[in-house]
Amino acid sequence: MFPTFTGNARRTRQINLSGRTSSGNSSKNTPSGGGQGAVAHAHQERMLRQQERDRLLAARKLQRIWRGYRSRESLKDSWRRQWDASLEGEGHQESPLFEIQRHTSVEANEQRKDGPPLSHDSRSLDQLRLLLRFLDVSQEDDLRRLDAWAAQMLEAEQQQQQQQQRLSMTSPGWELPLLRLAKRVLDALAIGTHPTQHTRPNLSLLQLLARSVPERTASISTRYYQVLSGFISRYRGDGPVEEDDASLLLECLLAPLQAINPGTLDAYEAFIWNLLTMPDLEMKLRGLKTMSSRLNLRVLNAAIAKQSRDPASSEQLRLRDKDQILWLLAHLIRLHRELDGLEKEQGDAPLLVTDYLSILATLMPLVATEIADRLDPGRADDSESQEDLPEPVAAELATLASQRSIMALAAQSRTQLPTIGEVYLGGLEDEKDDFSVLATYLLSLIRAFPRKSDDIRMWLYLGAGTVPPDSKTNAAAAPTVRHFWEATRYSEVVEMISKSPRHAIDLVKIRVPTSASNEDERASNIVALTRMREWRLVLVFLELYSFVLKVIDDDEFFSDNDMGRAAQRLTGSAGSKRASPLPLNHVREVIKFLVNLGFALCYSASEMDGTTERERADGLRQYIKGALSSVFPPGKVKPAEAWVAGIHGMTISDLKGTVTGLLRMLYERDSRRQFVPPDQWLMTQYFDMDTFILTVVFEEEKRRTLQSEESDDEVTTPTSPGSVDAAAAVDGVRDTDQSRRLRTAQAIQSNRQQQARKRYLEVIAPRLEILENMPFFIPFSTRVRIFREFISLSKFQSSEANRDRDRESWRMGFLRGSMLGVNPDGSSRRHADIRRGHVFDDAFKEFYGIGADLKETIHIGFVDQWGHAEAGVDGGGVTKEFLTSITGEAFAATEGVRLFVENDKHLLYPNPSALDEVRLGRGPRPDELGQTPAEREKACLQRYEFLGRIIGKCLYEGILVDIGFAGFFLLKWALTGGSRAASKESGYRPSLNDVRDLDESLYQGLLQLKNHTGDVSELGLDFSITDTIGEVGDGSGPVQTITRELRPGGSRMAVTNSNRLIYISYVARHKLQTRQRAQTDAFLLGLGSIIQPSWLSMFNRAELQTLVSGDASEIDVADLRRHTSYGGLYVIGDDGLEHPTVQLFWDVMNSISDADRRNVVKFVTSTPRAPLLGFDQLKPTFTIRDSGTDEDRLPSTSTCVNLLKLPRYTTVDTLREKLLYAVRSGAGFDLS
Repeated sequence: MFPTFTGNARRTRQINLSGRTSSGNSSKNTPSGGGQGAVAHAHQERMLRQQERDRLLAARKLQRIWRGYRSRESLKDSWRRQWDASLEGEGHQESPLFEIQRHTSVEANEQRKDGPPLSHDSRSLDQLRLLLRFLDVSQEDDLRRLDAWAAQMLEAEQQQQQQQQRLSMTSPGWELPLLRLAKRVLDALAIGTHPTQHTRPNLSLLQLLARSVPERTASISTRYYQVLSGFISRYRGDGPVEEDDASLLLECLLAPLQAINPGTLDAYEAFIWNLLTMPDLEMKLRGLKTMSSRLNLRVLNAAIAKQSRDPASSEQLRLRDKDQILWLLAHLIRLHRELDGLEKEQGDAPLLVTDYLSILATLMPLVATEIADRLDPGRADDSESQEDLPEPVAAELATLASQRSIMALAAQSRTQLPTIGEVYLGGLEDEKDDFSVLATYLLSLIRAFPRKSDDIRMWLYLGAGTVPPDSKTNAAAAPTVRHFWEATRYSEVVEMISKSPRHAIDLVKIRVPTSASNEDERASNIVALTRMREWRLVLVFLELYSFVLKVIDDDEFFSDNDMGRAAQRLTGSAGSKRASPLPLNHVREVIKFLVNLGFALCYSASEMDGTTERERADGLRQYIKGALSSVFPPGKVKPAEAWVAGIHGMTISDLKGTVTGLLRMLYERDSRRQFVPPDQWLMTQYFDMDTFILTVVFEEEKRRTLQSEESDDEVTTPTSPGSVDAAAAVDGVRDTDQSRRLRTAQAIQSNRQQQARKRYLEVIAPRLEILENMPFFIPFSTRVRIFREFISLSKFQSSEANRDRDRESWRMGFLRGSMLGVNPDGSSRRHADIRRGHVFDDAFKEFYGIGADLKETIHIGFVDQWGHAEAGVDGGGVTKEFLTSITGEAFAATEGVRLFVENDKHLLYPNPSALDEVRLGRGPRPDELGQTPAEREKACLQRYEFLGRIIGKCLYEGILVDIGFAGFFLLKWALTGGSRAASKESGYRPSLNDVRDLDESLYQGLLQLKNHTGDVSELGLDFSITDTIGEVGDGSGPVQTITRELRPGGSRMAVTNSNRLIYISYVARHKLQTRQRAQTDAFLLGLGSIIQPSWLSMFNRAELQTLVSGDASEIDVADLRRHTSYGGLYVIGDDGLEHPTVQLFWDVMNSISDADRRNVVKFVTSTPRAPLLGFDQLKPTFTIRDSGTDEDRLPSTSTCVNLLKLPRYTTVDTLREKLLYAVRSGAGFDLS
């Protein structure tokens, strides 16, 4: 009642405030602390009593368990004795339980009304039941008993088979005991390492059990194959299984798969995911040939497809370990190859291609990116993908991307499947899935082997279009692409996107089908599956068509239309033997579809992945900074990446790359010979063009700000391998595995940041994405103005950045007594004295070391041939003369190594043999470049880089130079900096048409080879090529030749009808890319240091040439007159009237031909073309000044300042005569 009652009724006086009780007032039986102490004491006593009770209960429980254990062990020991006696045939007294079990089995047998009696095997069944009661696989004696019973049963089975009797173990009543025994055998195999003395008996017994009760075994198939896979992996470490054990093991593996029953599919599924995913299975089992001959590949396919069809299982499939899927793929490929070989040996019909493709199409998309990254570790962006593929896996996967495999696949598809037209236009719904499977596999294969993507497309193109062997033409090759287009042309995807780019947003974002619980969800799933199927065919068409455009020439492209036939008549060409892939009216439809799709992919990227622009931009900015937790804070799930067409790993960026590359190729072809109305390329209706330029410049400013922030981060936290090496060198650390892993991790981090930056810029700068990837959506004049605005922005930002830096440099220089090149006002003054006749050499010596700072203001002083400085102040005109002199001297060099050479049309491109020449020390002054071949090669590439900077400086300052570059070389400018979303797809790819810009005779030869109707092998060609170094009479020595192989072993590989397209592509790649790679890369490196590569990507080859040398259209005299300044007596007075001589000059300009007008413009400005946006962009301004009254004197110029010095002629005839004589004779500054 009173919880603090201590048992003593007398109230004790408690006054001590400390809580302690004095010894005089406390009782011996009363705990200290008063009432609270008593409570604690009581609680402690209760705990002690409870603990004692718990100990007693635990002791009783242990005693009970021990007694039960001893009783069970005693009973088992008695059963063991009885079982031993039964096995040996000795007399014994059966236990009551044994007798009950026996009578139960006999009664069950007597009650059966069908089947033979079991009297002949009831004793064995009783023995088995008794064995299962005491069998402990951890005890050696029990394992010996199990071995003995197994030997007895195997012997009985053998006798029954010889006597052709029904096996006793297949009789009713045996199934459950045998299933229990199978589990015990699996437990025995799961223990320890093998082999042991019990290994073979256990395997033999397991094989017998699986064959006897296959349906029961299938019910435990997962455990069955898990144990066997573990047994294989533990068998003697890394070595193979012994031959006898391997044969038994193989029988065990195949036994549950032989009989067809309701559990067979589950057994195959367990076999696949527990056994075929094991590493080195073929080595362990000493080959897979026997296995392949006894597997049902169709059931195997059904087991794999089972997971891909069910949404929940499909998600589990995607989450499986990638290494397991890679080994599974390798083993399936090997099994199929073995099976294919057996069928050919036995003369059986080959397996339907769709069965094998279904397996590959299910698995390949899951690991396509993994394969690509691990075959080419340099492109991987995570640490898990840095390890190379295991050799057996890489070898088997390589067979998929072989020429024989691809062409055989295409040929089988053509023979075993109906045509695409029959399927999609004839309503064959069941066959649509077959084509969807084929498309999925091909797309995954191209992504898995990016280095061989063009070869894969070529082999597919050749295989699908192969004509009968007795034909001597290839006329049926091209229509394969046309069939794919016909299949997709009327699909909902193509029709809807062709109407408006807005439809692409919903059509690209396909919802993956899920488990349907109602009619609406089922209907939605059907729509999603239909769209996925259509998209896959569209993607295959895009892949094939992009390759076809690379290998066909313009004559073949236009061969099926009036334009092509007219061109053939004009050129005298015999035309192509092959049909055009698509008629022009179909090509226009393709372009319309691609234009709308490409626009949506670039401009609406944030809408396609389901996030708002602000959410995605904020998240990606944090991701770039490395703060993943801020992107996806706790409680939020990281959004899944969207797959196009439901193909795992096929991202929107991949689709954008394919579309971008194909559109660029079509646009380049239209630029050479127009076949599409200009307005079909434009998408100006979707922009506010009044503010477009301003908005684009704002996006560019945001991008440059982002780049500057990243540069600051890189300074504080270096991530480049070079910085790590430098740090290691300072610390004295050797290049250890740890340092290499550190470099790899930092490179991975850098790659991730680049990818995140790319996605971030897609959101904050959609207009820039369009200008860099698909610039033809915007008119050329608008792009030129944007280009000039970008340069103006760059100049402003550079001046702001340099002002503080240069002021600080001036202060430091003043304190040190050295102020060379810097003014106190903060403006850079990089001055150099240049000798006439040695402009390029002196410029290289003075300005190469400043790198990208060449874009800043430079001041030039010319020195004449006697060493005297020429008078004058460089106000910009001398710099212009300096730049034009460099280009004129460097690109027309006749001494030393020629950096650039001309084609038949006098257009320039990098000298392909330049590096060979410097390595061999050719030329009149080889030692000027260096003493060793490596030094000379480095010096040569530095000159290419410097020339790139000079051209960039001309573009930066708006200075036109009269230089024409070859089209294929300009195309590399356009494709180098563009398409960050798809650099591999839309980067420069050599084509047959580009060979024409290099060498017309080589182009004609390759064209004849391509269209040759006879046996190409009779021409004696192989996959090697002979390069010529030097020319006759160039003063560098005798002409030399070097033979190079176009591919490994190419000199031993003959060119045939089947591989001639590959040969042509290799020749084009060697001539246009391989031989010029180092020179072109160095030039573009220099060009990119002055002009952002992304700015150049806004233009095609013809437009870039216009940027360099001006507009090729007729000279607009009225525009020139409006933007001309006058000096001296020609200055317009207050009356606003021109001087009479000036009026005569404009009368002459209006009366002469355009060619002569160009000569006049070149006479004054050094280039015959007008600036892109008119003469108001000409810097310095076109100026006319009087030069006296002597009418016998010729006009003269100062091209450095665009100044025409015109005497005061009084008649129009005299002015015309003197002007035309001066401009046609090339007179200029020397006559002034």
